[in-house]
Amino acid sequence: MQVASKGPVSAEPLRGDQHVALGRIQEQRGNRYQLLREFIRGDGGFPDDAHVRARERLHPVLLPLGSPAVERAIGELALPGIVATALARNGERRLEPPADLRLEAGDVVVLFGSAGDVERAEATLLG
Repeated sequence: MQVASKGPVSAEPLRGDQHVALGRIQEQRGNRYQLLREFIRGDGGFPDDAHVRARERLHPVLLPLGSPAVERAIGELALPGIVATALARNGERRLEPPADLRLEAGDVVVLFGSAGDVERAEATLLG
């Protein structure tokens, strides 16, 4: 039986400093995932209480053809308490889109704000 190898594999045990570095990498990765979980609320990820709902979070909104936001600049829209942190268009992502950027049908606008502000902004974007 042959086993395919994708490169040299070392059977040497990790040195002490390598263990420390690996531990730090894993800790940082865990912290970053926790931050993402705090921003993006998934199904069953958080208890349903007022404290969690009031937290600021990220929320993507897909603009359909009939959206009143289509052909308007992001800065023209009344979105109090909201920051448009990113925009995805035709497979390309843009962080911090400029206020004069005109929205198009099919754009995904990523909103950041409290749950209440996000709900109101989504209603504004979708009509």
